[in-house]
Amino acid sequence: MKKNILVLSENKGKYKKLEENFNLFFSEDKTDKIDVILVSEGEIVKLNNIKNKKSPVLLSIENLTELDEIKKKHNYRVDDYLLKSYKDLEILKKIQNTITLNQLKKEREKLKMEELKLIKEIQRLNIENKKLFLKNKEMEDDVNIDPISNLYSRKYIIKHLAQELDRSQRTKRPFAVAIIKIKGMNEINDNYGKLISPSKVVNKISNILSESVRGSDLAGRVINNTFLIILPEIIEEYALTVIRRIVDRLEMVQFNSQRLYPTAGFFIMNEKRLENVKTTKDIFSILEKLMYFSEQSKKNIVEYKEENIENIKKLKEVVPINELEEKHNLIWEELNKSQKFIEKLLPKKSEWEEKLNYSYLYYPFNFIGGDFFDFIEIDKNRTAILFCDVSGHGVSSALYITAIKYIFKNLIKKERAIDPEIFLDRFNKSIIEISEGNIFVATTYGYVDRKEKEFVYGFGGGTSPIKIDVKERKLEFLAEEGFVIGLMEESYFETKKVKMGSDDILLFYSDGIYEFLIEQGIITSEKEFYEIVEDNIEEDEEQLLGNIYSIMQSKTNTKIDFDDDITMLALKCNGNCK
Repeated sequence: MKKNILVLSENKGKYKKLEENFNLFFSEDKTDKIDVILVSEGEIVKLNNIKNKKSPVLLSIENLTELDEIKKKHNYRVDDYLLKSYKDLEILKKIQNTITLNQLKKEREKLKMEELKLIKEIQRLNIENKKLFLKNKEMEDDVNIDPISNLYSRKYIIKHLAQELDRSQRTKRPFAVAIIKIKGMNEINDNYGKLISPSKVVNKISNILSESVRGSDLAGRVINNTFLIILPEIIEEYALTVIRRIVDRLEMVQFNSQRLYPTAGFFIMNEKRLENVKTTKDIFSILEKLMYFSEQSKKNIVEYKEENIENIKKLKEVVPINELEEKHNLIWEELNKSQKFIEKLLPKKSEWEEKLNYSYLYYPFNFIGGDFFDFIEIDKNRTAILFCDVSGHGVSSALYITAIKYIFKNLIKKERAIDPEIFLDRFNKSIIEISEGNIFVATTYGYVDRKEKEFVYGFGGGTSPIKIDVKERKLEFLAEEGFVIGLMEESYFETKKVKMGSDDILLFYSDGIYEFLIEQGIITSEKEFYEIVEDNIEEDEEQLLGNIYSIMQSKTNTKIDFDDDITMLALKCNGNCK
């Protein structure tokens, strides 16, 4: 089937011979199904009348030196050129090559669109999975009974411990609390897993605990092999009797000659001890040290007594600090140092107050998060902005953030990869190279141009940045979908522009913000988060973020505990954006 060629030339006769191979048209009105547009320099203005802007354009010129001048003079897309000195066979090959390349381009764009749809679907499924996870977690938390042991669940027993402590603080009535840790359960599972199910072992233990306590006592499973018992209104002698009975019975349990090895620590909460024990955290601190002391002293039952250990401080002197606890504290100390280092990598307001007005919320998950943003001055009128959400948390994310800051600076300052399409392409290849495909970085890169009063940007996956029109109180989403950085080396990025007024605010944010609001029951969907932003628009970007943070705190009186990194950046450009 012949391809359709539109010829826009003052010398139509030169191309008549092409009719043997193609369907020729000589009017710009005939452009519905054109495969190639062949245009001479003198007729180039007729491209204005072409409806189908996607057809490839071949420009007929005298020599190659004219090509750059014509491109500067005329703002038209030119895909390739034809020299007027070309013979018929050369023209034919050039047209056929152009058609083939255009077909490949269309196929590639089609594949990219399919990839974008796939990425969007993956992101949608991730959000749905997150919601299901949170819902399941919520359902689990609502269950008072541990499904495996049929004892009280961890959340319920700790909640009841807090209530018992509160009651004792008010009434000065005593109660006992005991922790029982059982070794040997894993060995039974490893050696006899096919014959003896783990649930059978747990059920045997839970039956002994339930049969050994009073009706008013509570027994719960704190973790796999650790159990907690609360004994209200009890005297020391009876508490010791109960704990000894439980330990003795557990020591007699055997599964195919494999024994259990229980250890227990307990203490009586009385009026005097209430002076040093204020919270359940204090109680668990004592119990952990009793367990360690039991292990060190080879005693299977350890009781907290003032005549032996006057108080918690004395206990620390008698019982060496647990080596694991030392390592744990050291790790957290190093994590804390690492997070402070990451925070120092963020832009300093004092250095940017003349170029940008900005405010941000930055709450990393577990000390070290994967969110990061940075600014670099390109020239006196332009400031580059990078906003990233690195997959995962912890030390690895911190290392990648350090690398990202270096790559950002190198691409802008050294390679001058200012254009977002070029920057994101090189940034993507750099991330894949250093991570070997092990991380993804949802990225928005762009620059504020104060002279042209615009934000020029590209989108590399994640959450869409929002332009907030403060005067009209409207939101404009700048991106819908894009290739996530680090996903694949052959990715497609696009440069876009949006006009910026002096009062307009650019809002960048990680997905942790609306996932937190959903988890807290403040909103039920991402759409409702945007409604919160719209309802809380302020001229001052710091006040805008302050309003959103107040909503985040609306259902808690304590410091917010996040399950993901939460970062929001709101900024205005200073200078000539007026």
